[in-house]
Amino acid sequence: MNTISPAINVQWLMAPSWLTSEPTLSASSTSTNNFKGFILAVASGVFIGSSFIIKKIGLQRAGASGPRASTGGYGYLLEPLWWVGMVTMIVGEFANLVAYIYAPAVLVTPLGALSIIVR
Repeated sequence: MNTISPAINVQWLMAPSWLTSEPTLSASSTSTNNFKGFILAVASGVFIGSSFIIKKIGLQRAGASGPRASTGGYGYLLEPLWWVGMVTMIVGEFANLVAYIYAPAVLVTPLGALSIIVR
């Protein structure tokens, strides 16, 4: 019996060209992206640091009018200032995430220390 073996096309086994080719970025594009990432990382530090201060003030106000959160009270959930602090923190964390898109971690990560300085 004479069988014909089909020709195996290994083209689909290889990685696609967009995965193997080096990205072509101009120097001005890279520096612009690094600057965007830098600004976002600084803004993130300011937002996150400020959020701790705002939430603390909200917790103190909630503790003055009812049971404290440390004793199992949930009065802080009714405090608008605490929620403003939470939203501020979420905005800061989102800015930090986007900063990693534009700039390398070597640039963005050390700027996370700004949130400690703001506190």
